[in-house]
Amino acid sequence: MRATASALLVLSLIQLSGCASEPTVSASEARIPPLPPGLARVWVLRQFSPGLATQWAPITYVNGAILAPSYAGTAFYRDFPAGTYDFTVASCIHDFNSAQRLQLASGVQADLEVQVLSDFGTWGCFDPNTYYVRQIPRERAQYYFQQVRYLGSR
Repeated sequence: MRATASALLVLSLIQLSGCASEPTVSASEARIPPLPPGLARVWVLRQFSPGLATQWAPITYVNGAILAPSYAGTAFYRDFPAGTYDFTVASCIHDFNSAQRLQLASGVQADLEVQVLSDFGTWGCFDPNTYYVRQIPRERAQYYFQQVRYLGSR
């Protein structure tokens, strides 16, 4: 009986270890490659919003082309050549100031946050939330990087 209980405990711990999430951005710093010469890096993060009933993953876009889904509690980056870029996020309701334009120079790093407003009335929308993408200060991004999972380059 005791051997069976011990075996079940070990099996349960092994299964739980498989559920462990990816490390945070801060914990992954040694694995993040340096910015290649001539490029700029844009980080896109989204905090986990525990008050939302469903954590949708809206698609983020750059200049109208798909960039990646924005999962709650994660961050990813993309390296771009210098230039002007318009970042948007899919949303049933298009509110003013929901997009972010960045003028990127080589060697620059910018941080964007996908934000959600769930109190908007959205009749007929599959995802009832309204999303925004906003540039945030580097200090705030560093704080969030301690909490969000690192997804790498997208």
